[in-house]
Amino acid sequence: MKAGVTEASRSTSRILILLTSPWFIVAVAFALRLENILGHHLYLIPTDNDHALFGFEMGRLARSIAMSRGFSQVFDPASGPTAWWTPVFPLLLGGIFKIFGIYSAASAFVILSLNSSFSALTCYTIFFVACETLGRTTATVSAWVWALLPYAIYWPTHHIWETSLSAFLLTLAIFCALRMAESHSLIHWTGFGLLWGFIALTNAAMLSFLPIALLWIWRTHPRSLVAYFRELGIFAFALTLVVFPWILRNEKVMGKFIFPRSDFGFELYVGNHGEGYSRESFRGPFWNLAEREKYDQLGEIIYMSEKQRLGIAFMEQHPGAFVVSTLERVLFFWITAPDEYWLLRGRNLFRQGVFLTLSLTGFAGLYLANKNRVRGILLFGGVLFFYPLVYYVTHVEARYSHPLAPVMIILIVYAISELYIALTNSPILPEN
Repeated sequence: MKAGVTEASRSTSRILILLTSPWFIVAVAFALRLENILGHHLYLIPTDNDHALFGFEMGRLARSIAMSRGFSQVFDPASGPTAWWTPVFPLLLGGIFKIFGIYSAASAFVILSLNSSFSALTCYTIFFVACETLGRTTATVSAWVWALLPYAIYWPTHHIWETSLSAFLLTLAIFCALRMAESHSLIHWTGFGLLWGFIALTNAAMLSFLPIALLWIWRTHPRSLVAYFRELGIFAFALTLVVFPWILRNEKVMGKFIFPRSDFGFELYVGNHGEGYSRESFRGPFWNLAEREKYDQLGEIIYMSEKQRLGIAFMEQHPGAFVVSTLERVLFFWITAPDEYWLLRGRNLFRQGVFLTLSLTGFAGLYLANKNRVRGILLFGGVLFFYPLVYYVTHVEARYSHPLAPVMIILIVYAISELYIALTNSPILPEN
């Protein structure tokens, strides 16, 4: 009888070790995403409007790259060279198009599978970010939530975009910052710079978090200014090494210093043009033929400058409307931008209520972590505060908040875990 109990205990222990293994969680996450792609034939993307839903502008750029026409033709053959997007994801798509076919089902399957691998690997970065800060219980539960959550499965399997890669890179950047605080290795600082250079060329909005990460590293483990500037110098050199070819290309091809991308004026105008907070009130060149002709006629640089001028003029002439729309965008960012771009309307109400509750729970977790003096809480707070700022003043779409979702999930799990401990006086899982 005792031997049987011992064997059962060993089996339970082995199962527990497996279930708390980050790589097992990653494997389950990838399998679920792959099953979703195959089971629902998500690689069969509609061909309407010349495959417009296949990556939208990203798809157009990828087609141009695959056809050896360079980083150009973001809308049509007449639109010429562009710096509308940062280069990493369009180049990745272009390579896949080159190998598996332009706008083919095979290309769609490969990129959705690659997105799914980025999303699955985010379980790993979630696990170790939480382990370094909030403990193994929060780490394990958070990783499993990301693996199983329909929201986290939806984005990589339905959208040919850099959204899932951005979520992975942002959590990786947080994890590296946590480790860099104790590192004086110039090799590590070089790697950190290369990572941030790659991030800059993938999703430039994440650069807003970089000063916070560097400040936290210096404050957490102070070193002499000479040593820190030497590390920062190596970091800056490595980052510049990655981004300089893109800057040089833009200077040569576009005739202007552009970093990281050229489209800020357009994005500003989209949310600030005086026709209400509605996507339908303004269609950009991808969907609107008149806007496309204007873009082709003026050229990208002048077109962007004109849109920026109009957006700023509206903000100056209607400061009250700008403040109201900005507050709406702040709210929309955290409850996901409504399909109808308005608040409390029809079928959006329940979904918005759920996301609002989750966001409030996440910020409650941030408050509790700060109250408990959790290591790295400045990194959590910094990324949640600074990353969305550019969207608050331009415009909001549901995918913009996705890179922050892993951080929010960690904080939500932490808040619920703290509540559970307060009610039961015992942890959800043993910490060892």
